[in-house]
Amino acid sequence: MIPKPWPIENLPTATSSTLYQAEEEEEEEICAPIYGPSKPMEQEECSLTNAYVDPNDDMTYKKLIASKFDDNVDNIKIIDVNVHQHLSENKDWLKNISLEKDTVDEALEAKAPNSTAKRKNQITFLAYQAKKRELELKNQWAQNRLSKSQTRAKYGF
Repeated sequence: MIPKPWPIENLPTATSSTLYQAEEEEEEEICAPIYGPSKPMEQEECSLTNAYVDPNDDMTYKKLIASKFDDNVDNIKIIDVNVHQHLSENKDWLKNISLEKDTVDEALEAKAPNSTAKRKNQITFLAYQAKKRELELKNQWAQNRLSKSQTRAKYGF
C-alpha cells in the first residue's frame, strides 16, 4: 500500500521570471559588497619598517626557546646569520685549503743529484724530481677538486 502525498495548499506558481528574481535576491544577501571604480578597496598600509622584526625583541619567541632548552629568557640571544656572506668566501676555499705556497727547500737543493744520475735515470734523480714536483702536483689536485665541485654544482650531479 502506497501512502498518498500530503495535499499542497496555497503554493505560488513558479515561472522563470520569479525563479530568476529569487536567485538574485539570494545572491545579494550572500555576496560581499561589490567594489567598483567609484569605491576603491581599503588596503592596510605596509611600510618597510614594520616588515623586519628583531628576534631579540620578540619576547614570546624567546620564551618559547627558553622553555625548550630549560633556560632563562634573559640568557637567550638570537644571532642572525646571512648564508650569502659565508658562501661567497667559500668559492676558492676548496682550492686554497690544500694550495701550498712555492717555497724553495734549501735542503732539497743541496742534495741535488749529479748529471750522471740524471742522464742514467737513477732512482736518486727520480726521487729528487718527484719531491720537487710534489708541490705542483698537490696544487693541480686542488685545482681539479675545485673544478669538479663547480661542475657538480652547475649541472647537479
